[in-house]
Amino acid sequence: MEMTSAYRSGRFARRNVFLLASIVVHAVGLTLLYYYGSYVVEAQKMAAQVQASVAAASHTRTEKRVQDMEKIKSLLEKSSASQAAKAGAGKTAEEDEVEFAATSLPKQPRELLKEAQTLSHSIDEIARDIKAEEMAKVLKIPKEKALEQIPPPPATPTPPEVAADQAPADPASVAEEIKKLEAKARETLVQRQKELERQEQGVSVSGEMAQNGTAQPPGEAQGAKGNGGGAPDGAGSGAKNAGGDAAGAGKGAGGQAGNGQAGAGGTGAQGTGKRAGAGGEGGTSLSAQMATFINRDIASPANSSKGYWGNGLDIFNPGVGGIPRLETNFPTRGAARIFGSDGPLATRVYINSWYFIGPFDGKHGRDLFATPSYPPEQAVLLNAVYFGKDKRLLKWQYVHASSYPLIPPDQAEDSVYYGYTELMMEEAADLTMLIGADDDAQVWLNDRMVWAGGNVNKRWFFHEIYDTNNSYKRDYNLNEGSRRVHFKKGRNKVFFKLSNGPSRVFFSMVLTK
Repeated sequence: MEMTSAYRSGRFARRNVFLLASIVVHAVGLTLLYYYGSYVVEAQKMAAQVQASVAAASHTRTEKRVQDMEKIKSLLEKSSASQAAKAGAGKTAEEDEVEFAATSLPKQPRELLKEAQTLSHSIDEIARDIKAEEMAKVLKIPKEKALEQIPPPPATPTPPEVAADQAPADPASVAEEIKKLEAKARETLVQRQKELERQEQGVSVSGEMAQNGTAQPPGEAQGAKGNGGGAPDGAGSGAKNAGGDAAGAGKGAGGQAGNGQAGAGGTGAQGTGKRAGAGGEGGTSLSAQMATFINRDIASPANSSKGYWGNGLDIFNPGVGGIPRLETNFPTRGAARIFGSDGPLATRVYINSWYFIGPFDGKHGRDLFATPSYPPEQAVLLNAVYFGKDKRLLKWQYVHASSYPLIPPDQAEDSVYYGYTELMMEEAADLTMLIGADDDAQVWLNDRMVWAGGNVNKRWFFHEIYDTNNSYKRDYNLNEGSRRVHFKKGRNKVFFKLSNGPSRVFFSMVLTK
């Protein structure tokens, strides 16, 4: 009986071989389709997440532009007697709040455009009012008469509120329009800052100059380039900001002022020659406050790695520099991000806790000192995901380093990394920030750039830390430069960009009094 069943099964298989083959092929196909389909669905989900994160970063940057227009309006109001009276006293530079991530729902693109258009119109009116005040003083005429001689700002085709309602819904188009409005407002502030600076220096203003809004002697070139000839004094430089724009740099290491034009790849307005101190308030005068705002995304040569010099085109030129020496051979070391009664009692505090993301694609050779910008430079969104180097899916990771210095969790050559943390200060304080990086870094404190790398001649630094018998790691002293910076009471935002070329990579930030 069993042989009969086997015979029948074999006979059925021989007669229906194509049917069985078809069943096997379909089963294999369905299995592959299940797994491959799941992979495709998952890949589509990841792509959608990345696209949403990129869009969110761009939108946050657009919101920041509108906030900047509000600050520009406030600074212009303070520089006008009549406008200041209307607006009230306002906050001083020290009281200016640091912007953190918004807790409310983001504004819609059309709402942002409406707000930007209204601010742009107000800024134009304030600028006209300021010109009238200056003209009235010089010509000794009533302000109303002066206003009659100054044409009003060009009227928009339709009122701002109607234009916003009819605005294109495409976020990219809205972002581009707001970018243009913010650049125009920034140019107005730059001009006003120059006028106030000249008045502080005792330069007289003629009636024609007041009407034109130039307030400078005829024949003096505006926006003169910095010397930039390989010497630190008065050198012009450019640096990318968190939104990818650039602006000219200001004061050289020797204290000579020089205006720089927009850096390579940048689109921002020209910077003013008066550069505020790194991370500080840049003085109490209104023109100094304006200069601080204008130049917040620029580190002058005095605040950059260009404090050491060599042939800036030759990466094999070791350059000239030296690691800052310690005043004592036995420093008291600590690692934290809280300063005050709850913080470590140390003379050197290593900042060891960061949110970290990377690697993104970087460059090699001397080109690594001019790496591309990525979405984290537009906005720090800790729940965002991006495609990084080799199509890796990147997320922000919390890194609490147990050893010194800070090394990226995922080390890769020719790569770009970003770090973000918040330092807690029991009281406002001026501290020295010590920076070191393999290979290059830029640092922002409370949205102001306080350190800019970009010098290809750093082989002296790598030779000093890797090829000599030293105690730099033991003393938390892998530092290529130091900057005196100002921290506000409470939370302070710190953001860095780290670019790596070949081989090893690290970042070091140490604070000391």
